[in-house]
Formats: sequence, C-alpha cells, structure tokens
Amino acid sequence: MEFLAILMSGLLTALAPVGLIIEQVSGKRIGDRLQAAETFEVRVDNVPSHQLLKGKIDRVQIASRGVELLPGLRFDVLELETDPLSFDLAKLRSGKPGPGVLEQPLQAGVRFVLTEADLNQALTSPQVTALVQPLINRLLTRPGSTNPPRFQLENATVDFLGENRLQFTGEMFQINPETGETEQVTLQLSFSLGLVSGSQFQLTNFEGTINEQVLPAPLLNGFAQAFSRRLNLRIFQDRGLTARFLQLNAQADQLEGAMFIQFTPQAIE
Repeated sequence: MEFLAILMSGLLTALAPVGLIIEQVSGKRIGDRLQAAETFEVRVDNVPSHQLLKGKIDRVQIASRGVELLPGLRFDVLELETDPLSFDLAKLRSGKPGPGVLEQPLQAGVRFVLTEADLNQALTSPQVTALVQPLINRLLTRPGSTNPPRFQLENATVDFLGENRLQFTGEMFQINPETGETEQVTLQLSFSLGLVSGSQFQLTNFEGTINEQVLPAPLLNGFAQAFSRRLNLRIFQDRGLTARFLQLNAQADQLEGAMFIQFTPQAIE
C-alpha cells in the first residue's frame, strides 16, 4: 500500500497550485515517501475546473526515472496512468483523508523497468539479503533433516541471460551445526521466469549446483513449486488490492513488466 500512498501524494502535489487539495497524504510529503528519484513528474490531463470542484479527474500520469521506492530497490523506469478518478473533496481538504477518500476504485496501468545492475545493487542491501537468506536455507535443507547445516550468504549476483532466463550466484559460508566450523561454498541456480496467470509467477527449467555438485532434481522442483505458490499477487486481495501482470519479459540486461492494478476505497489508508 506504500506505493499507493506515493501515487496519491504525487496527485495531491500536482493539484496544489489550484488551491483545491493539500499536499499531504497521511501527513507525509512525497519527498518523505520516496527514497530517491532522478526524475518524478506528475501530469493531470483534461481537468476542467468544474470537474475539480466535483472531485473528478479524467486522468493522472506519473513518470519517474531512477526511482527508489524502498531502500536499495531502484527502478530504472516506473510509470503509471490512471483511469478517471472520483474523490471526496471535503476529506482531501480536511488534511486527514483516511479510508473512503476515493468514491470509486482506483484503476491504473503500471510499467516498470528493472536493470540487471539495479537488481545486483539491491542484493547488497541488508533488507534484501534478509529476504533471500531464509530462501537459501530452505532450498538447501533436505526433507527430514534433523540438524542440517546452515548457510550464511555473503555475496550474491543475478545475470540476465535473455529469453526470460536468469542465473543466481551466491557466495556463502556453510556452517556445521555441531562444530560451528565454516566452509566457503558457491551456490549457482538458473531458471526461466514466467507467469502461470496474470497473478502468479512460475520458475521452470530449474537447475542448480553447490560447489559444482548438481543439486537433486526433487529438491529443486519442490523449492520451485513452493516459491511459485508464494509469488501470487492474490495475497494482496484481502487488503483491497487487485494486481495482474500484462507483460513480463527478462531480456539480456533488464526486466520489463506491465501491470494492471485496482484499489478499492476501503483499502486506502
């Protein structure tokens, strides 16, 4: 929902010169929400004054370059274009919009580009490493193991191979649970990234080695299936967010995607 707050804040900022809407959403300026951005432009199209007075906007476009929404996660391109908006002008003027500020669901199209360099920079972030670390331990823990070794990720990179295929390389320390002794190991995973449907990712053609020893196919397949189940955008529906991928294409140097998103008024905080 953070992204929605950023978008709404940008919308309010764009309308501020008209004197109809204040610059804040939940007390936060857009500069406080964004970690960084090379460019961040908001454009409101086809907005006659009589529509604004009724809380109506035909379309809002947001175009950004080099934008960092979360610490360490930069998007080379992030663009959004909304359908017509209808909002409660009195709630916006109050300074405390809260739930229900939108009188109908917000619908928008989103396009993004994530480069290989940006993704690898994100992998150096402690926040991202903290997300990757448990996935590695889960992958390398054989079913039924009572005291498996632990793995500590030290360095990770992802290579875009083209045609939706990616390769992950992780330099790690394998920790013996009984003695505490460590051994440096290299984990390498390659897979194809696709979509089961508009809402669910899928990892296919999964291959992996650790110190050049091939990992068992059942281990890899089980992990890929579990990982794919977790990468399902339907998990956000109970928070009022519907999201669907329209396009997802991993090229030789970047990942490009297009999405449709919808927020219900009750979901906006």
